[in-house]
Amino acid sequence: MFFATQETTAQIQQVVDDAKKYLDLQRQHLSLQSAEKMTRLFATMMLVTILILVGFVVFLFAGMAAAHWLGSLLGSVAAGFGIVSGVALLLALLFYANRRAWIIAPTARFAIRLLASDTREETLEGVVREGEHVKEELDKQQTELMDSLSDLLSPTTTPQTNADRFVNMVHGGYNVMRGVEMGMAAMTTLRRLFRRRRR
Repeated sequence: MFFATQETTAQIQQVVDDAKKYLDLQRQHLSLQSAEKMTRLFATMMLVTILILVGFVVFLFAGMAAAHWLGSLLGSVAAGFGIVSGVALLLALLFYANRRAWIIAPTARFAIRLLASDTREETLEGVVREGEHVKEELDKQQTELMDSLSDLLSPTTTPQTNADRFVNMVHGGYNVMRGVEMGMAAMTTLRRLFRRRRR
């Protein structure tokens, strides 16, 4: 019986060591994936910022040139600048009217593809719905894990026979395996959330 207890303790220690190693590797993997995605996000933001600044300068000088040219044609520089300002205002209103299709939707698709590649929908509303569903699943998983841990750690009556001891040992082992199973399911859910879509 002493050897069986030592062997069981060694097996439990091996399971704990394996679980620690797995969780550490999972943490490293998620950290590296997050670093990669953040790098891509910041690089894209920098590129878009530079393009916007260059576009603004080009638009400014082109607008000034067009205003002077129109002013020379109309005989009034003020009229040329007024026409160019009106065209710029119309363009701004056009972009504002189509902001959802031209700015918000493409930005949301880019961010979803980069940061939440496992979502079924590539819209902001779809991500919100899926996030609520995953939150409900995580809450349910947490409740099950806490119940299993409570069952495992709750004091039991001292068994009277070897059969009772065996049944309690099997029950405790089942609870440990159930807890590990739920932890693995939670890690799989987290991994799915952060995994990049294969191209």
